[in-house]
Amino acid sequence: MDILNLLVAGAALLISVFTYFVHDRRLKQQEMQINAYQLQKQEAEAIEEKKAVIRANVVKGEKGRRIIKVYNAGKAIANNIDIKLLGDGEFIGGSNPFPYEFLNPQDGTEMSLFMYSGSPDKLLVELTWDDEYQRNNKHRQMLTL
Repeated sequence: MDILNLLVAGAALLISVFTYFVHDRRLKQQEMQINAYQLQKQEAEAIEEKKAVIRANVVKGEKGRRIIKVYNAGKAIANNIDIKLLGDGEFIGGSNPFPYEFLNPQDGTEMSLFMYSGSPDKLLVELTWDDEYQRNNKHRQMLTL
């Protein structure tokens, strides 16, 4: 009877040890996956901190005047910001501060256009800028006038 008890206890011990090592190996694999994910997330956040995001929108003014507001929606300073008006439309330019030296995050500037009868309803613009992450960033955007 003692031998049977000893065998059952030994088998239970072996099963417990085996289960512990299998469970421990799974936990270590999960921990490695979580660490890799956190590293990727931190690297992506570090890159986003170095990027500026330049965008534009249009505000309607009086007597055919349109104000194109160019702003930095990113988290880094944008340098050498320029805007090109693309397309077939003809506009009378007002104040044009471009190329602009720099825009801090969440800052913006304005450019005036004057419309006349026959001017198109949409305008394609190309925004270019430099930031800490990359030089010669480009973004094309269609603006509704």
